[in-house]
Amino acid sequence: MIYQYTSIGKLKLILDSKKIRFTRLDRVDDKDESEPFKNKGIADKVFVSCWTEDSDENSGLWSMYGDDFKGVRIGFKRPIFKLHEIPSSKWNGLNIFNEHNRKVVISPNEMITSDYFIIPSFLNESTFFKKIEYVPTNELEEKYAKYTDFEVVNGVANLTLNFQEVAKYKKSGWKHQLESRYILGIIPFAQKLNFVPDFNNKQHTNIIIDSLATSLVNEIAPNITHYDININDFSLNNIEILIGPKCNERQIETVKNLLERCCSNYHFTMSELSFRI
Repeated sequence: MIYQYTSIGKLKLILDSKKIRFTRLDRVDDKDESEPFKNKGIADKVFVSCWTEDSDENSGLWSMYGDDFKGVRIGFKRPIFKLHEIPSSKWNGLNIFNEHNRKVVISPNEMITSDYFIIPSFLNESTFFKKIEYVPTNELEEKYAKYTDFEVVNGVANLTLNFQEVAKYKKSGWKHQLESRYILGIIPFAQKLNFVPDFNNKQHTNIIIDSLATSLVNEIAPNITHYDININDFSLNNIEILIGPKCNERQIETVKNLLERCCSNYHFTMSELSFRI
């Protein structure tokens, strides 16, 4: 199970949209997370969705993210995202071979849009979902330096980015969060593509590569601050909701009505902290 503390309003957005939101790393609450990337123009190209795998109630998370104890804790069984079938076929000039009928979270036509390219880190669980490691402040930049590097040599852009390590570390002052997170990399094109990519067309391929490299060299941020991925029906229908310890009767009724409308087999419980706050 994974859990997220949030407000009733955000629960409504999740249930209505049936999506989970990924936020750009330079927009998360811990501003220090993007500091090691500041001279490499990478922080705004990493998107995260933050959770905890700890089933015990966490008063710190209730206070910071659960609307000051008046929100909810969402619980999902993994995997939580809707999967897309990818038949063996030819897509935009690329031959796709899917002998094992593997399904993916993001389909090829969603990976490459006219505005950006999504790094397919989601194909591997170890690069898509990670448990955060908490380290002393003086070690954070050193950790990041080991797995990410970007430089231009003789006009050629070289990017080294180990996605098994990206956005995996936080300062030890945040260790009370016991965080695990999903991670995506999204690189914008320097200029909006005005064609549908055909990878058999060498000119198209060169334009795409050059545009991505130019974007990195000039530290161009994506024109989006978040990215949403669909929740699968089983996870949505079997959602677990823990009601915040300071919720009043009206708020509790609001949550129940949301669940009745959107989820067929939800599990609903009250916080065990209700009489201790």
